[in-house]
Amino acid sequence: MLLDVKMAGMGGLQLQKSLRDRQIRLPVIVITAHGDVPTARAALIAGAVDFLEKPVDPELLLATLRTALEGDAARLSAARKVEEEQRKLKVLTARERQIMELVAGGTHNRDIATALGISPRTVEGHKARVLDKLQVRSVTELVHLVLAATPDGKPREI
Repeated sequence: MLLDVKMAGMGGLQLQKSLRDRQIRLPVIVITAHGDVPTARAALIAGAVDFLEKPVDPELLLATLRTALEGDAARLSAARKVEEEQRKLKVLTARERQIMELVAGGTHNRDIATALGISPRTVEGHKARVLDKLQVRSVTELVHLVLAATPDGKPREI
């Protein structure tokens, strides 16, 4: 989306904020004939891909549009991957999910068993079902799947 800082009615920065508040995630490029550092900083902090001053060089605008579209495509692809991995995790029972999170967090079977008041053999059975249901062959692959299912790619506190 190309936004001008000074538009009739709602200004470009206000529109950018309104879109963000509504969770509408479009790549935004802000253009203006009245640029200053505070305005550019505000636009970029709010997530603008770039802040361009008029008159805009057509080649620079095309390159900036390309960058914005490529970045948006990458963001959408990553979001689809997260959704796909989260969908896989929904096949687990509450207990299997609990075991999966502890295993992925590096907790040993014996410690899981003690924490949950079950036998280590029961933990092994749950862990085997988790690996089978998620179609992964190892704890390493399980950890990768769990990380891929988190939007920020960081493990959450378990």
